[in-house]
Amino acid sequence: MAGSPSARAIASVAGDGLTPEQITELLEGTCVPDWPSVWRFVHVLGAEPAFFQPLWEAAHRATARLEDLPSSPLPAPSPPARETAVSTSDRLATLMQEFGRTLVKDPKDIFMAE
Repeated sequence: MAGSPSARAIASVAGDGLTPEQITELLEGTCVPDWPSVWRFVHVLGAEPAFFQPLWEAAHRATARLEDLPSSPLPAPSPPARETAVSTSDRLATLMQEFGRTLVKDPKDIFMAE
């Protein structure tokens, strides 16, 4: 499980309060959950929640500002320029490879054997 845990595996370690769907949305950046949910997610991954709280606060403020804007139709997005689809697990694996040492003392200890 270490290296690229599924949203379901993270949710099972997190216990009550985080569903696989919420974890997927969090990883995809499609929502800004409440701080207790983010804290639980970061804690389960073995990282320091205090490092992520200012980032969450900035995202939360930005989301609140967007919700205050008048609703108007957005232009259709341009098709991506030769991008390939990247799965959530590949994205998480890349992030953990890049930032794992910063987030945890030993990346192998992110998840203990079940």
